Amino acid sequence: MGHSDQITCNVGFWYFRRMALMFILLAGAGAWFYYDGLINWPNKNKIYLAKLAFDAGSEKREWSDFNKEIESYEIKISEVDALLIKKSFQDGKLPMQWEEYLISTEGKRAVSKVDKEKIKEAFFAGKQINLNWENFARQKKYPLNKNESLKTSGKVNDFESLYNAFEAANLNRKWSLYGVLSGNDGWSNADPKYHNPGEITAQIVIGSILSLFSLFVLMLTVINRGRFLSSDDESFTTEHGFQVAFNEIKKIDTRKWNKKGLAYVYYINDKGLSARAVIDDLKYKGADEILERIKSEFTGELIENAPNILQTED
Repeated sequence: MGHSDQITCNVGFWYFRRMALMFILLAGAGAWFYYDGLINWPNKNKIYLAKLAFDAGSEKREWSDFNKEIESYEIKISEVDALLIKKSFQDGKLPMQWEEYLISTEGKRAVSKVDKEKIKEAFFAGKQINLNWENFARQKKYPLNKNESLKTSGKVNDFESLYNAFEAANLNRKWSLYGVLSGNDGWSNADPKYHNPGEITAQIVIGSILSLFSLFVLMLTVINRGRFLSSDDESFTTEHGFQVAFNEIKKIDTRKWNKKGLAYVYYINDKGLSARAVIDDLKYKGADEILERIKSEFTGELIENAPNILQTED
């Protein structure tokens, strides 16, 4: 290529790909923080209160006392949420339900060993106030205890499954089981976490910062879309459209060229002031051709990487 040829370097595809990736990462992260701060964490706080209410009900506390405790948490709840929380409190006062026992580890184990209808019968028998295990076992001709079950081959597992189902009927309910069967989103979490207002605000602030950065990246991409570097036999044109004659260039710094594809051109502008232009090989396709032309034409100082020199002391 002769020096009379015009060299024009447009923004390369890889630049737009890199900027698109940055935009997606920043916008996605910003949306994630916004989601946590505006939706997810406030919802988790409501679930936390529901579990707190459920546990308070299990402890047989009074609603008026517990309601004062709710007020100490800085959580905005709607009327619908308040009703759900109060229902959780009331449900917590009740003993374990059959549906909950059925999906519990103990219930699954019992049903796998004994007929489901027998387990169900034993469970509901356990809820009868005036009926204890001995009376129920005699009615059904079940072993009264483990020792009796040992006398009958293969009946130990039956006894344990039926006895455990009978006793489970009056156990306190478990939030993890109650939450699963409630059908409410997120209530299956066995240990919901509370997020204070400061944590929620921090998520929103971080989301805002990341979103602003993503908009900046988008704006920068749009601005750079039509930019280019060019050079003829007497000058080169910077990405900002300034034409710089080769004889106005005083220094070129290429120390970052090999690793980052950056070269800095120092020149005297039309106002007689020192200025700097950047040649970015990772942004403009073919920028190395312009740099080589400038290096071959200018007569100023060229700064390049110096070899490492190991010095030793005697």
